Amino acid sequence: MARRKAEATPSLSAAESPGPLERLLHAFPEAVADAYREYAPNKITTYLVVLAQEFNSYYGEKKIADHPYRVALAEAVSVVIGNGLFLLGMSAPERM
Repeated sequence: MARRKAEATPSLSAAESPGPLERLLHAFPEAVADAYREYAPNKITTYLVVLAQEFNSYYGEKKIADHPYRVALAEAVSVVIGNGLFLLGMSAPERM
């Protein structure tokens, strides 16, 4: 499975500031670097579980479909989870 890249992200509205989900997405390269330095792939697994839990909470609280930023954020989560699974030698379904 090839890694995917996120499309250009629509801008964040003034009413919505970056939250825990955005901060987790931003932390992905650091989580991968830590896992590499420490020979600890479980750090990527833990990161992905936390990201999935945070997205589940976000999805339950926010209406995503009618908001371009939220749609892009959901796509970014999908890309990061897919890339993390790729690094672990696993594949992800294209759709759920």
